[in-house]
Amino acid sequence: MQPLHFEPFCLDIANARLTRAGAPVELPPKAFAVLAHLAQRPGELVLKDQLLDAVWGRRFVSEGAIKTVVSELRAALGDDPRAPRWIETVQRRGYRFVAAVQGQQQAPAEAAAPQPPQGPERSPPRPGNLPTGLGALLGRADELRTLASLGRAARLITVTGTAGVGKTRLALEAAAARRAAHADGVWLLELAPLQAPTAQMLRATIARTVLGSSVGSEADAGLVRALHGLDLLLVVDNAEHVLEPLAPLLAHLHAQLPGLHLLVTSREPLHIPGEQLLNLAPLALPREEAGGAPPGAGDEAASFRLLVARIEARLPGFAPDAAQQAALARLCRLLDGLPLALELAAARVPVLGVHGLVEHLEADDRAAMRLQLLTQGPRTAVPHQRTLRATLDWSHALLSPDERRIFRRLAVFRGGFTLAAAQVVAADPGEPAWSVLDRLDALVAKSLVVAQRAGDAAPRFGLLESLREYAWEQLDAAGEGTSTARRHLAWACAHWREAARKALSEPVLPWSERLLPELDNLRAALRWGAEASGAASVEATVVDEALALLAASAPFWQRVGLSAEGGRWCLALGDLAAAHPDPLRSADYDLTAATLCRFTPLGTAEENLARARRAAATYAEQGDIDNEYLAQYLCWVLALEVSEAVDRQQAFERLRALVQPHWGALETRFVRSIVAQEARLRGDMEAFLATSRELVADLQAAGAQVESWTTTFLLMLAEHDLGSAERALALGQAALDQIRAAGLLRSQAQLLCMHTAMRAEAGDCAGTRAALVDALPLLGGMQACEVLLLALAWLAWHEGRAPDAARVLAWFRSPQRPSGSYGPRTFTQRTAQALAQRLEGQLGAAECARLAEAAEGLGDAEAVRLGLGPA
Repeated sequence: MQPLHFEPFCLDIANARLTRAGAPVELPPKAFAVLAHLAQRPGELVLKDQLLDAVWGRRFVSEGAIKTVVSELRAALGDDPRAPRWIETVQRRGYRFVAAVQGQQQAPAEAAAPQPPQGPERSPPRPGNLPTGLGALLGRADELRTLASLGRAARLITVTGTAGVGKTRLALEAAAARRAAHADGVWLLELAPLQAPTAQMLRATIARTVLGSSVGSEADAGLVRALHGLDLLLVVDNAEHVLEPLAPLLAHLHAQLPGLHLLVTSREPLHIPGEQLLNLAPLALPREEAGGAPPGAGDEAASFRLLVARIEARLPGFAPDAAQQAALARLCRLLDGLPLALELAAARVPVLGVHGLVEHLEADDRAAMRLQLLTQGPRTAVPHQRTLRATLDWSHALLSPDERRIFRRLAVFRGGFTLAAAQVVAADPGEPAWSVLDRLDALVAKSLVVAQRAGDAAPRFGLLESLREYAWEQLDAAGEGTSTARRHLAWACAHWREAARKALSEPVLPWSERLLPELDNLRAALRWGAEASGAASVEATVVDEALALLAASAPFWQRVGLSAEGGRWCLALGDLAAAHPDPLRSADYDLTAATLCRFTPLGTAEENLARARRAAATYAEQGDIDNEYLAQYLCWVLALEVSEAVDRQQAFERLRALVQPHWGALETRFVRSIVAQEARLRGDMEAFLATSRELVADLQAAGAQVESWTTTFLLMLAEHDLGSAERALALGQAALDQIRAAGLLRSQAQLLCMHTAMRAEAGDCAGTRAALVDALPLLGGMQACEVLLLALAWLAWHEGRAPDAARVLAWFRSPQRPSGSYGPRTFTQRTAQALAQRLEGQLGAAECARLAEAAEGLGDAEAVRLGLGPA
């Protein structure tokens, strides 16, 4: 291998030697290996996992090892990470060698042209969420070639066409073919479950789909930052009902993110700059041959081949004779070559036969009501939506009465459903579970319900959106909309109550991941419950179940970082809770509101403390130990915020008395965290540190990863209190690396913001600015994140902008800005006082007072601008 030259260095990989202007440069072995790997790929983003595989040979090494080695390498090269000449860091992704390299040969392994896998060795799977096992796509070879050609010339393609024409299926096939072309994966964004979404909801959905969390989705610019540097293809499916908020968002992302490629399916174009259109026509129809001869072969008979293939899937060995081929050709023309209509037709052949099916479609007494448009006049003159509706009417008419009943009732589900859920919601009272199973199985076999399997997990089921809309119409026509939605609410209430019973004793991560697939169903049930509860003739049980569902879902909203959304549901149902006669239901609401509104602007600390006190008193009367335990914990936390020392001590004593002998680290973590914090409040920092360390270790041993991160927040404070700022930052950074990898940054906002403030105080300006990209979108939405204002003040100080620092600090301390209470021993108060002393030492007390007066009414937005300084 020839040496690689990047002035003034020469890298001789074959002899493991690096020289600078002829003089040897000593590098540790790992640093040399990292340099060799990067220098062979100039300009290419090398992911952290790729480096771990290439240099360490495995992935059981933390990302911190890479950072340490890259720091050693930069020190040897004399490289500045803020203005890199050789190695650029791509935040949260990897590294790129940015210098020109001479003497470069083709890099081995992954730099070579892709080769088919040989033997047992296979390339690691690319990221993404495309479904698998969809079967062969028939009759779309030309369209796939067109999409491939368009994709090489444009980054935004919209596939338009009528419902049922196969836009989604074509897009998935085209996207699957491009997996190897996008280093950061191919992702499917399904918009069908969204109802009247805002731009914020769309941004959050994109962020959760690609990044696994909604971090950075509060504004277009935040989402751009979150996706910056990624090379990915986003398949945006079923966009027609959200064009108003979606089109400007995609236009902005397309303009700002050169690595983002978009493949959209919609019934109409987006009409934004850079959009390339592919209008998808129905499948080619067989030729009308004289004498009823069979259709021609090739792409022009694509609809015929699709229909035969689908029948063969249901009738193995199906081999149509000449008469049947003519009838099948006739069917293709009657159904306009629409793939969905052909799928539905094939499902009926086992029952009706090919000739019988044609007779049904052409019989006047049946087609007049359902398929009249498919049998009259030129096929090109038929409105495709009405054609699809006619096809669905026909398919629905061929279902048995029980199958129709189950089909229409499935329309209430959003985001899919399980068999168990269908058996509760779609069944009649007293109907055996196997009956729904049989009907559901029949609907899957007839392509009216889709089975969505993910690995070894039990399958979930769903309706294509056009089918769900059709089923909903049938539900309304049958007068069953209210009763079915009522059962859906009851099912959701039972499902989330069962989950809530395990919330205290089960680790957060597996608990919340198991519940995430039901998020859309939770929203749908709460929405219907809130609307129905406002009716004059509402049943008392509907109100009760709506409130019970809200209470049962409270831990979920909090744990997945959606407290603000949960808090809005609290506001929507607040009047119902106030009027409810059951004190236990009122206590559930108070605990829910105190939990969800604690970190949001939806309630003050005093209001939430009053709610928590009322809930704790009611639970004590009812003997509900678990809920009283949670309420008393909130009482202690909120009493600390409002400086109610007596109430805090009472809550602490009651909390300790509620602990049960059989409880483990998960159940006792709340009272043990308070034991640690009480030690800190009385000035016993060693006890604070020891108790926090012990609790983190116990939670990690219990497999409670998220809970250990939360407690790391206390451990970080303890280390800082004892003067170990460097160790505090290292602990916080290690936890944040894990949190980012899990896509749960938003749910750990308090840790992120406090770590950012500590980093700013320590003078790490570059690190602070990088952290603020993730943290600043949380400011104003969560009150615990106000410490970011201190981070901004310290940033301005360390960058030599003392007047800006003084104004931002004054705004943080201003009584005009709602905030929590910070005792004299807290990090927040100590660091604020330390900065104030430095400012007075440089500017003088009079100037600081003048700047503080000028900061009255400053506002968070202006404080952020001042803290960040000139653009």
